[in-house]
Amino acid sequence: MSAADRRFTSALFLLFGPLSVVGGFLAAFSEPGAVLVYFGAAMFVSGLLLRTRLPVVVAVGIGLALFCLQLAWLIWERSG
Repeated sequence: MSAADRRFTSALFLLFGPLSVVGGFLAAFSEPGAVLVYFGAAMFVSGLLLRTRLPVVVAVGIGLALFCLQLAWLIWERSG
């Protein structure tokens, strides 16, 4: 991925991450709303990490790991 592609993808993640969080807060009393908040937070973190010198796979992997961790916490909370 070139530097221009990293900047563009990062800008998209930094734009749509907070929008997903806001959409999740609007639907906060449902499970899809919570997932939107978690996905938006993970996307925002990935966008910030893409601005660093980390490899792309590592940056997006950290965001996906954060999303999976948050989703597992949501499932654990709902089951008990």
